[in-house]
Amino acid sequence: MSAAMDARVQTTLRLPNQLYRELKVVLDQHLVEFDSLNDLAVAALDQFIRRLREQQIDAEFAQMADDPHYANESRILAGEFARSDWEALQVTEGKGPGSATR
Repeated sequence: MSAAMDARVQTTLRLPNQLYRELKVVLDQHLVEFDSLNDLAVAALDQFIRRLREQQIDAEFAQMADDPHYANESRILAGEFARSDWEALQVTEGKGPGSATR
């Protein structure tokens, strides 16, 4: 990992008291693989950001379903690959030229 990717920023979190106590119990009882509250917080926030990005990508794909231009392009591509898709299916099922005999 490069130094730029591993650069750290010092910050302060203000946690609700109950949440802090529960996190300390989790760490003290070794219920997670993390040794410190900092490591746990970094991992949790990283996971949160990953999920948020996935939701954004899913939302963009969902918008594509209602896009007539995208639907038209998809139909064109499907038509262009229909023959090769059929041939690949036949080979996979062992029925076409180039298929492995079983």
